[in-house]
Amino acid sequence: MKARRGFTLIELMIVVAIIGILSMLSITGYKTVMSKSRMAEGHNVVSGVKIAQDQYFAETGRYANIGWAKICPQDVAANAPKSKPYGWNPGCSGGTSTWASLAYSPDGAIRFGVMTQALPAATVTHPVIPNAANNNTINGALLTDPGTLAKPWYAIAATSDLDGDGDAASYTTIYTTSLNTQIWVDKEGE
Repeated sequence: MKARRGFTLIELMIVVAIIGILSMLSITGYKTVMSKSRMAEGHNVVSGVKIAQDQYFAETGRYANIGWAKICPQDVAANAPKSKPYGWNPGCSGGTSTWASLAYSPDGAIRFGVMTQALPAATVTHPVIPNAANNNTINGALLTDPGTLAKPWYAIAATSDLDGDGDAASYTTIYTTSLNTQIWVDKEGE
C-alpha cells in the first residue's frame, strides 16, 4: 500500500503565519504611502495659493483677502476640516474677495480646506491658526509674531482630518505666510 503524501498541520500553520505577516507589512506600507500622498496634496495646495497670492499682488498692488472665517471648499455639515475630497468652489469666500478673483483652482477635488487672509502693514500678529486649541502653535511651539511691518502680508492655512476620526485635536494643518518661505505642519498625517 502506498503512503499518502500531504501537508502536516504544522506546515499549514507556518504558511498561514507567513501570509499574515506579509499582509500586515503590506497594509502598513500602504497606509504610509497614502499618508505621504495626502500630505503632498496639502503642501501643493498651500504652495499653489502662495504663488497665486504673489501674482495677485504683482497685478493689483495688494493681496487677495479670501478670509479666515471660512474654510474653502466647505464641508456642508460644518465649517470643519475634511476627511474626504470635496470639489473646489471658486465662489467660496470668508473675506472681501473670492477664490475666482485670486485665480487659484486645484486640479480636482481636495481633502484640505484652505483659508488665506490679507493683512495690513501694521498687523503684528499671526491670524489664529485653525487647530484644536485655536491658538498660534505648531506642534506645541508658539509661532513668533512678525512684529511691526512696513508692508502688507498674507497668511495661508490648509487643514484636514486626514485620519478621518473627526477628532479636532488631531487635524493636520499646513501654514505659511508671505514673510518667509517656511511651511509649518501641525500634526502631520493625523
